[in-house]
Amino acid sequence: SCNYQKVMVWQAMAPEDCRASILNKAMAGLGTSEDQLIRVICQLNFAERAAVKEAYERLYGRNLIEHIVSETSGDFQKCLKLMLEAEEAQFDIEADCAAMKEAMDGWGTDEDTLIKLICSKTSK
Repeated sequence: SCNYQKVMVWQAMAPEDCRASILNKAMAGLGTSEDQLIRVICQLNFAERAAVKEAYERLYGRNLIEHIVSETSGDFQKCLKLMLEAEEAQFDIEADCAAMKEAMDGWGTDEDTLIKLICSKTSK
């Protein structure tokens, strides 16, 4: 079956190539599968993000971040862009918590600060 073939092909690919392929398929044609973008990008650590960006450029001759920016908008776009541009840095939970509290104190919320703080981290 066609799905069996897809599984076998993707299993044989390098992980970064497979992820780049999934991201490309999520943005190909009309509409964008935002769920696929979330599933792939949010699970990557910093090294994997860099590898996927390189694989995307190599396989499709296009910058992954630029492609995502052309297919998304608003805070969703900001989140994905920040995740892919983030670089690993020393994790300081006290400073991050203080910055998040400050962003949420008073009238209104500084959403840009929250997005930057949260999306520049990975779960690892």
